[in-house]
Amino acid sequence: MLKNLLSFNYQIKNLQFIINGRYFSGVSANGLAPGVILYLSYPYIDTWILLVSILVHIAFLLTRLYLSSKLQHFMNLMLYDKIELYFNLLLVIVFSTGLLNPFLIWLALIGGIPPLNFVMLSIVIVTLSAGSIATTVSIFKVYVIFILLSMIPLISMVLSYGGEIFYIYGAILTLFTLVILKAGHRQHLTLEEISSFKETFESIYQKSHDTIVLMKNNRIYDCNPATLEMFQYESKADLINAHLLEYMPMYQKDGSLSFKKLLQRLKETDKDGYSSFEWLFKSKDGSPLWCEIVLTKIIIDGETILHGVYRNINERKELQKKQEMFQVILKQQVAKEVSKNREKDKALMQQSRLAQMGEMISMIAHQWRQPLSAISAASGAISFKAKRERLSDDLAIELSEKISQYVQHLSTTIEDFRNFFKEKKIKERASLVQLVKESLNIVTHSLESKQITLITVFSNEVEIETYTNEVKQVLLNIIKNAEDVLITRNIDNPTIKVRVDARDVSISDNGGGIDSSILEKIFEPYFSTKTEKDGTGLGLYMSKTIIEQHCHGKLTVKNIESGAQFTIEL
Repeated sequence: MLKNLLSFNYQIKNLQFIINGRYFSGVSANGLAPGVILYLSYPYIDTWILLVSILVHIAFLLTRLYLSSKLQHFMNLMLYDKIELYFNLLLVIVFSTGLLNPFLIWLALIGGIPPLNFVMLSIVIVTLSAGSIATTVSIFKVYVIFILLSMIPLISMVLSYGGEIFYIYGAILTLFTLVILKAGHRQHLTLEEISSFKETFESIYQKSHDTIVLMKNNRIYDCNPATLEMFQYESKADLINAHLLEYMPMYQKDGSLSFKKLLQRLKETDKDGYSSFEWLFKSKDGSPLWCEIVLTKIIIDGETILHGVYRNINERKELQKKQEMFQVILKQQVAKEVSKNREKDKALMQQSRLAQMGEMISMIAHQWRQPLSAISAASGAISFKAKRERLSDDLAIELSEKISQYVQHLSTTIEDFRNFFKEKKIKERASLVQLVKESLNIVTHSLESKQITLITVFSNEVEIETYTNEVKQVLLNIIKNAEDVLITRNIDNPTIKVRVDARDVSISDNGGGIDSSILEKIFEPYFSTKTEKDGTGLGLYMSKTIIEQHCHGKLTVKNIESGAQFTIEL
């Protein structure tokens, strides 16, 4: 039973509160309080008892201080057996003090001490008990035993003194005892919470894989074990009180001086209370060490402290470096492939142009048939009249002027086709309506020869800046495709309608439309529906490439009520 009574089940963290208050508690319990007690009771106690009491209190005080110092020493070394031994010895002194002072008051009471002196002595015990909250409450069982050893003898003395006033006083002291026990319990719980929080923080601080550094006045004054591992140092002594610049290169990666940039970061942290950035340090062997840093300004014991969490990001930086190198290689590869694709597009465009030249020759034949026939007829008339000597000057002039007009028409036609195939690398400002009209001039005779009706609707005339010949090539290709569909399907009353509305051109026909299963494929390269005419499948693919990639427009197709409609948006 006695063993259980003295088994306090304390934790090491709780002992620190008692050790921290050893001077205050020792001087109060074994110095000031006994001095007051002896002063008030010396006439009523034998002198030799007073001298022995003084010597005992002095011995208790010195022993108490010695035991506390030894206890602190063994706590630093974490020698648990020694800690338990010296703490138990310290408790013996504390409990003996709790009994000694009431014992002296008992002697004074027996010696006939006056009521006033007795009340003053009891106040000393009350004050001593109340003050024990600050020194012994961290181990609540010790606190309770000390209070009971101090107050129970005092209450019994008050009640034995007798009289109504002292009975009331005894009741008050009993109530006071209960109150300070309750207050001590609350204080104990508060200290437990603080201690638990501190222990949790200490555990996180010590066991964190991230480097945690506490800085004051731009110097490291504490760090966790992860810091030593990251910077490759063996002990805190190598880091504590060192200036931060000792662990940095002179210049950061962006070329700025480390100390100037560091001051800027510290000012930001002081102003905002928080900052996050990447920083280049150097390890003990001088190798570069990249860290991601989060600095937080905190206040500890009235002092401004910078709490820094450092994370090694060397691997991330190496990965970023590899990614940057990969991106450079990728850009070079993309540029190479783009160049190849451009060459391929040029080849496809040339192939498309060559395919269109066959169509052009047919159109030229249609364009030239009538004027050539007229020239032949005029020259025949001149020959016939001349042989019969019936060619008058006026008739010769008239027929020669007609021949000249026909030749001029042929020359204009040749120039139109030559301009169509001429490559122009520079954008030109031109009327969209005019571009459409120039394209239609080339194909009109071919459409008329095949009895295809051409309807044009020009809503308004807007100038655009584009590659004019490429746009005309696309217009001509779409119109020729519509012509081929109308002839191939033998459509009654074949019609092609061209409409210009601001920057949009729509070309529609009444050829029955495009099969929905292939509608989304007609712009793919080498896809063709012209099985009978051996189509290359490049016309619409190149048309879309020209409009969308070269001219930054849009080419779309959809089926309408009677056929298909292509729309060019520029």
